[in-house]
This record gives sequence, C-alpha cells and structure tokens, in this order.
Amino acid sequence: MNAFFLDFDGVMHPDTCDENLEFCKLPFIENTLKPFLGEWKIVISSNWKNIQTIDQLKSNFSDEIKEHIIGVTPTIKFTNHPMDTRGKEIELFIKKNNINNFIIIDDINKFLLTNQKKFTVTTDSKQGFTNKSRNTLLKIMKNINK
Repeated sequence: MNAFFLDFDGVMHPDTCDENLEFCKLPFIENTLKPFLGEWKIVISSNWKNIQTIDQLKSNFSDEIKEHIIGVTPTIKFTNHPMDTRGKEIELFIKKNNINNFIIIDDINKFLLTNQKKFTVTTDSKQGFTNKSRNTLLKIMKNINK
C-alpha cells in the first residue's frame, strides 16, 4: 500500500488563518491527489487528530475522497513541542500498516526523520498547498515510480 500523510494547518489553509478560510486549499489538494487514489490512500498526520474523531476529520473532505482516508497516525506523547514526534508517528504507521511508498505533505519538516524528508512536500505555512507544492508532489511521484 502507498500513503499520503496529510497535515492540515499550513497545508489545507494558511497557518493561523481566520476560521472562514479553513480548508480553503482542500479542493486544489483533492484535485491533485484524486488521480492517484486507486493505489494511494490518505492518512491524517495533523495534530487535529488529537481533538477530533476520524469521522469529524473526514467530514472536511468530499465523499469521493473520504473513502480513501484510512486512518490517522498514532499519537506519541510529546515533551517539548506538540509536533516533535511527527516523524516517529508516521514511521510507526508505515511499519504497522506495511506502507511501501509514502509522501508527506506538511508545512514543517524539521520534526520528520532524515529518511522521510526526500518524500516530503513542504508547503509555505503562510500560503498552504500551492502550485509549487503540487509540482513538488508530482516530481516525488515520478521518482517513486521509476
């Protein structure tokens, strides 16, 4: 199985945006991921997983995309920063679920493991997912499929 690990803040919308702008990038993200969702699944890696149920998280997505969301990464208790375990949480999910290929879409990559960074689309947290992000994702996909 292949998986996209998807963050929310700084990806789905600009980080610290007004509530009315939340998920403003979602249609563009969905259109970008849609062609791959036969072989690829979506895993929520956002910290929103700690305050919402999987059904609440899925409710933000279109019906066509919801069925491809297979879960959330496990939560590891953090010590200094709520994201300092993001890479370890993704690694646990990969091992437990036999993920062959993965792409992480996140606005912060400093909490990821070294071997994960070349498979990461790092968005601009002030803009969220953009054409530049899409192009990076497509380039990573091309390298995976070689």
